[in-house]
Amino acid sequence: MSYMKLGLAALAGAAAYGASHRGHRAQLPGRKWKTVGGIPIYRTADGEYVVVPDPDYELGWYYTDDPQDAGGTAMIIAKRPGGALWKGRRAKYVGHHMVEDGAVYVDTAFLNRLKQVNLSLEHSGFGDFYLPDFGEGRVDFRRQYVDWPKEFVGRTHLVRDASGGKRIKQIIRQMEKAGASVEV
Repeated sequence: MSYMKLGLAALAGAAAYGASHRGHRAQLPGRKWKTVGGIPIYRTADGEYVVVPDPDYELGWYYTDDPQDAGGTAMIIAKRPGGALWKGRRAKYVGHHMVEDGAVYVDTAFLNRLKQVNLSLEHSGFGDFYLPDFGEGRVDFRRQYVDWPKEFVGRTHLVRDASGGKRIKQIIRQMEKAGASVEV
């Protein structure tokens, strides 16, 4: 078979794949385990629990090995006052931030909404993220293993700012102005 025929066959296969997956929902993780407060929880083949507030918005899914944590997270999402903005059947979560004893904390929804103000996170592993320096100072979001305020969605992250807090204050102002985060 010539290289020309191989190239055309690959192109046709890619086009067919793209057409068949256009508008495709994210694949749900495993089997449905139970529903808490109207929020479904799935269990994967390797025993992980996944809280799925919206099947179309995979970034908002919450993964844990603890069934009580999964149930508690689903209940927090279900009871959250004003934390979800509903458009049709799809939830878009507003981010939350909190300042306590000089430390800044944000939730997973805050991290997901950073793209709304044209900021792109980098993953540094184990649930930690950072915003690159770009001459303004690096901002680290470190996953915390503490109880979060009831309004927080997903996990709590402690924010560390290389510019002495100036950059995160600027980001929070941008997020609030864009309607992407509220202080709790």
